[in-house]
Amino acid sequence: MGFRRGFHGKKVRGIKSPASTKTLIKIMLEYIKYRYRLWKLRHGKSKLRRKYDCYIEEAKKDKDERKSRIAEAMAFLGLEDQNIRELHTQYLRHIAKTMMVPLPDSKDESYWERAGYSPPMLTEKGIYELNKSIRSEKKERREVIFSWITIVIGLIGTLIGLISILRSKYK
Repeated sequence: MGFRRGFHGKKVRGIKSPASTKTLIKIMLEYIKYRYRLWKLRHGKSKLRRKYDCYIEEAKKDKDERKSRIAEAMAFLGLEDQNIRELHTQYLRHIAKTMMVPLPDSKDESYWERAGYSPPMLTEKGIYELNKSIRSEKKERREVIFSWITIVIGLIGTLIGLISILRSKYK
């Protein structure tokens, strides 16, 4: 519940629209923050991969050492992938909460993955389903806006036609 301005400019108590301007601005700012953090994580992962490529190349002759270095690289790169998925899950959860889209069932292991003490992360299937829900919600909201825009443009066209008829009749 919040206050909004009524027809006469007085405060009226009512429910705030979920698609308000403030909400849209918050979503855009969150998206910018998310993309920056994602870029940082991916950039860090690529730097780490380059360092490990050089580290692995140093052990050309000793196969056992090379295998252990590859395993070490895979473990650290796996942690970076986990950080990226964690960030992606946080972002999608925030957008779903903001847009009032229900999250997939938290007990369903095909949608959520639990890794140690970290918070549960969405699986590939969970990411797909949540993205699908968010996209359909955005589409529904756009359709409502576009229907109103169509009505307003039609009314403006009708008014222009009526004004031109009246002007030509009284000239």
